[in-house]
Amino acid sequence: MLFRSTLGADAEDVQQVANGIVSVTDRYDGVVSDSQVTSDRGGARASFTLEIPYKSLDAALADLSDLADVVSRTEGTEDITARAVKDQRELANTLDRIREARIELIQADTREEKLVIRSQLQSLQATADAQQAALDGVKRQGRFATVNVEVSSAAQDHADDGGWSLGDALDDAGRVLEVIGGVAVVSLAILVPLGLIAALVAWVVLRSRRRARERALDS
Repeated sequence: MLFRSTLGADAEDVQQVANGIVSVTDRYDGVVSDSQVTSDRGGARASFTLEIPYKSLDAALADLSDLADVVSRTEGTEDITARAVKDQRELANTLDRIREARIELIQADTREEKLVIRSQLQSLQATADAQQAALDGVKRQGRFATVNVEVSSAAQDHADDGGWSLGDALDDAGRVLEVIGGVAVVSLAILVPLGLIAALVAWVVLRSRRRARERALDS
């Protein structure tokens, strides 16, 4: 069975989370079959392939989830019984052919025949070794679950963007007030000079009318 889990952590915490993954694996007698931790301008990330005994799988997955925010998790199933039967049958056939070839080698009359049979035996033995390794792998899958764990600071950023909290609302409200205040200041900066100009024009017109009346009275 294959499990995939993506954890989100701040860039400066990715290494600490990676160390925690190794500790959890050791705690449950698992094996880290592959691991990689990288950091660059784009952020920090880590990837692990773990082999966890089935008897400890639930507890191990729970402890892994406690290390950082769980962004996603998927579970895949595979029927390995049919694979085990198929691999075992193929290995048995190859071993039968090896036994037959050894009998043929004993019964061979010429040196050339023996060379050909020895070459066939080498090829069959290599095939048997590969088939045995495949069968061992299938049997191992029956005892261990494969867990792929990805840790990424980018995943953490994505998780942070997924919700809208009260703090986000207050921040948004603060930004709206800042915009309103800015508009008011700009408007005031425009309206005040216009008001002064209008008052000056009115004063000039009023003074001109007053002088006109005074001249009219004098005449």
